[in-house]
Amino acid sequence: WQLTQAQMGPIMASALVGMIVGTIAGGFLGDRIGGKLTLLIAILIFGLATLPTPLCDDQITRNIARFVAGLGFGAAAPNGIALVADWLPPRAKTRAIVVLSVAVPLGGAVGAAGVASLQPIFGWQGCFFAVGILAIVIAMLDGVMVPESSSYLVRVGKVSQANAAFRRVYRVSGPNEHFVAHDAKEQSGSASLGVPAGYRRLLAGTVLIYFCVQFFIFGFSGWATVFLTYKGFNLPQALTAVFLVNFVGVIGAVSTSLFVERFGSLRLLSAVFVIALAAIVPVGLILADVKVTPTSREVWATQAGIAVAAFMMGCAATTVWTIMAAGYPSASRATRVGLGLTSGRIGSATILYTGGSILRLNADTLFPFFLAMMLAIF
Repeated sequence: WQLTQAQMGPIMASALVGMIVGTIAGGFLGDRIGGKLTLLIAILIFGLATLPTPLCDDQITRNIARFVAGLGFGAAAPNGIALVADWLPPRAKTRAIVVLSVAVPLGGAVGAAGVASLQPIFGWQGCFFAVGILAIVIAMLDGVMVPESSSYLVRVGKVSQANAAFRRVYRVSGPNEHFVAHDAKEQSGSASLGVPAGYRRLLAGTVLIYFCVQFFIFGFSGWATVFLTYKGFNLPQALTAVFLVNFVGVIGAVSTSLFVERFGSLRLLSAVFVIALAAIVPVGLILADVKVTPTSREVWATQAGIAVAAFMMGCAATTVWTIMAAGYPSASRATRVGLGLTSGRIGSATILYTGGSILRLNADTLFPFFLAMMLAIF
């Protein structure tokens, strides 16, 4: 497109805003028209909006295309989590949620590698076309392979369809009925953004925690190269820190299934936040003391502290996913999972947009930035 960084900013922001709106709307729709149908529509929206993107020749149409693609991308996540929570037995649910959480950065890595391979052959436009077509293919596979939400089918009176889906998913035969109809009072109840008293504490907690976790993770993945190079680190050293935030965070996420089943979510979250705080405070003190160029010991200590904190926050992020998947009633699970995920997107957007201003408050000591990170953990 031959655009400047300033011109690219609104395009990137449009996609992010679309993801925020789509996550809320997708969860809301999933509880009303079914998680599978909403997931299929979301993927199709993303694919169909991606296809014409390289053909957009003015700023307005580019912004619209990226916003619509963000809508579809955002709407998919809460319904994927809700469907997994609906269909998998308790013993497998935590591990499945871990796989979903890891799939996000893994997909980003695969996408980056794929674009690097496709671009020399098909050009940058061909990469958009390839991703759009792939999304449509995935939507078709979704329509064939993914069962509709069992709780939704039972809630709308389609118990026989729910039992047929159960027999297909678990490969059982026979007349035994796994699901039974709710009574009339239960069937008439609809999902709502209104939160029953018993779930308000859960919703408030997951929203706040996920906001802070994503605020912290994107604070370092988005700004570490800026403040580390300012403090005298060379670019490879700074990029290593950013790599560790993402790579070690994934390892932390994968480890969650082992930790949460053994210690429980409350004790695990308490422990990871204490350890993350203990790891990041020395990093702030080391960087505040660096005057010109850091010593090799200071470089390694900084990278190690960031890695430990990233591991813990990766654990925390996936633990919140498992809490949301297991904690909400099925009738409104997708809606409230969507609200929780949206809080994380807002947290990441907040630090990406404000991080530069926070760093400028005192670039020499980095005290305001690290104070913000410590407050997020606290």
